[in-house]
Formats: sequence, structure tokens, C-alpha cells
Amino acid sequence: MGNTPIDIGDLHFDSKADALSYFRDILQKTRPGDLLMGKDRRDVESLIRNHPRAKEKIGIGIKFIKVINSLYGAKCFQFIREDNTTDTVSYTKCINCGVSNFLKFNEACRLSITPFMVQIKKNYFTKDGLIKEPAICQLTGEVMFFSDAQVDHRQPMTFSQIIDRFIELKSIDVDKIEYETQGTFGHVFKDKCLEKEFIDYHNKKAVLNVIKKSANQAKAGDAIIKRKPTDLIVNSQ
Repeated sequence: MGNTPIDIGDLHFDSKADALSYFRDILQKTRPGDLLMGKDRRDVESLIRNHPRAKEKIGIGIKFIKVINSLYGAKCFQFIREDNTTDTVSYTKCINCGVSNFLKFNEACRLSITPFMVQIKKNYFTKDGLIKEPAICQLTGEVMFFSDAQVDHRQPMTFSQIIDRFIELKSIDVDKIEYETQGTFGHVFKDKCLEKEFIDYHNKKAVLNVIKKSANQAKAGDAIIKRKPTDLIVNSQ
């Protein structure tokens, strides 16, 4: 498991251990029988999409997700599909059992826009041609340093939403996408036309803030937020 970074939906974890702890906390704080709502619901649905048999698990779509006591007494996530059939999912299997085809696609999308995200962050900290610290977190108003900052996609078009809409718009079967691998750095699209199409779509739809890393995982983010003058957009020219 080690310190392998992992992205799940709009969440970035520096290690699989951090991801396991995050979803374990959701289980622990939720009473058996309670439905997951808001951010917890979105994050767990993203987690399910990382399952090695995600397509089979999800079926025609997920209607509800709740926490139940398993036959062995431990809590687990149960989901109810649109056809009212049910299944359970192990959060440890979703995180530890390899890379699903959806996660490969997610990684390739994230890598394709990384140069633009890096530039957005640099521009935010740049004054008079030099990177100067500290700056102000656009979410909390707290002081932050360059190493503690990241670029965040604002509601309603979060990064995972942008990927979902792109897949829908282009009728993409993620099981048929081919990649060029870069070792431990993830997957890169083999089809450079597809890569450019995603970059263009992302840069058109994304509204960004530069925020503290800790604020990203803690934010509620349930409401649709209107665009503000301080929001940042990608200039890919």
C-alpha cells in the first residue's frame, strides 16, 4: 500500500492509507440504516466507481447509498440501484485492489490538465514577476503557503462532474480506451485527439479557486455556488 497517491472523484489523497482513513471515518460517523447525503454520498459513489468490477456493481445506476451492519457485525456501505436491487461494497477493496478502467480514465484526464493547473497556482502566487508567499485561501480566507495550496474545481462543475459529462457527451466506453503509461505517474491517453478534446472541454467548463489542501477535503460543497469575481478560469491560449 505504501505512500501511493490516489484520486477518488474530487478528492486527492497522498497515500492509500489516507484514503482508507477518510472512508473509514464516514462509516464510523454514520448510524446503521442512515442514508448518506450530500458530500458523503458523492464521495462514496465515486469510491464505488473505483471498484475493480464497477460496471457490474453499479448496473443501471445508484439510487441510494446507506450504511448497514454486515453479517459479520462490521459496518459497510450498501447501495440501492435504480431497479431497487441492492449490493454492498468494501471500501478497502475499492482502494487496494488495483486500478479500475474508470480510474485510469480519470488519471489520464487529470494528467492532461496538470500543466494548466500548475500555471493557475503559480499565477495566483506571483507578484511583480516573482512567486511570493503567503497568499489567501479563496475558500476560507486563511493564510496559506505555496506548498500547502492546490487548485480546486468549484460547484457545480467539479472535476468529477466534468469527467462524467465529457464521457456522456462523447459516448465514451472507458473499458475501450488505450493509454500510454508513465510508470508510477499514472496513465496518459494514447489518442491525442481525445486528450485535446478533454482539455478544451475542461478549460471551457472549469471555474477554479486556489485553496489550502486541508480545506478541500473538509468543505461541505453541497450548494451550487454562483460565480464570483474572484473565481479563476483557465486560459489555454
